[in-house]
Amino acid sequence: MEYLMTYGWAILVIAVVLGVLYSLGVFNPENFAPKAQPGSCQVYRPNGPETTSFINLVGTCINEAPQYVAQFDNPIGAPSGESTSHIIANSNFNDPNSPGFTITLWYEINTPQVGTQYIDNMVSIPGYTGLEFISVGNNQAQIFLHRCYTDVGGLTEPYSTFFNGQWHFIGVSYNPSNNTYLFMLDNLSGTVVDSGPFGMSSGSITIGGPSGCVYDEPFNGKLSDIQVYNTTLGTNSIRAIYNEGIGGAPIQLQGLSDWWPLNGNANDYSGNNNNGVATNVTFTGAWEGGYSAP
Repeated sequence: MEYLMTYGWAILVIAVVLGVLYSLGVFNPENFAPKAQPGSCQVYRPNGPETTSFINLVGTCINEAPQYVAQFDNPIGAPSGESTSHIIANSNFNDPNSPGFTITLWYEINTPQVGTQYIDNMVSIPGYTGLEFISVGNNQAQIFLHRCYTDVGGLTEPYSTFFNGQWHFIGVSYNPSNNTYLFMLDNLSGTVVDSGPFGMSSGSITIGGPSGCVYDEPFNGKLSDIQVYNTTLGTNSIRAIYNEGIGGAPIQLQGLSDWWPLNGNANDYSGNNNNGVATNVTFTGAWEGGYSAP
């Protein structure tokens, strides 16, 4: 007892410090794994951009975690048009000969805008004002493809599933043969039947910033490994991308339109040269604390 009375405070301090270090991910084994350097893996198209013959992955493509991710510091709940952090890039989306599409990405967000408004626009693609979240009441949220006046939403989950300070995977695909949208959050999935694409066209893609629609708010958090396909990927294919982890490479090269790993830059590594222009975006190496490999 005399020993504990003398040194107990020191033991308590050590325990508190260890707890803080654990919560920050210092003891996460992912932190000690090799990290992929920017551009270490990319798609090679020997016949030039937008071609599909003999394309393949080149470099080190073994699903290593990235060295950096993109951090967007937009004000929480900022109205449309008030984005300070965003990336704008040209895109080959959407191929008129392949009206189906798929988008996958990884995100981390800590403080959502709770309420009835649309929140945190992750990616805006031509024809859709954004892939984002919406609150639906009862402390629940939903993945949404926002189209300003008509929307496609699916996979409703508690707020704590979407927003818990951890990295999550999102995938969405559209199948034109039956007007079905498939939404995935990590290993969860759900499908929605809708009227089909709305104003599909080629053009620029905005990452992290709103596209100008009412209630379309900019993103506040981190994004990584954005893949855009001009083809419909099914549940098994999207789940395979998820299982590769945050450093995963595309799995269907012929249908790949854009690939922004956001590992240190906004370059497109799909071989289609759709490099983005980043505004007030920080590429940070301090991101592993909330990530657990699938």
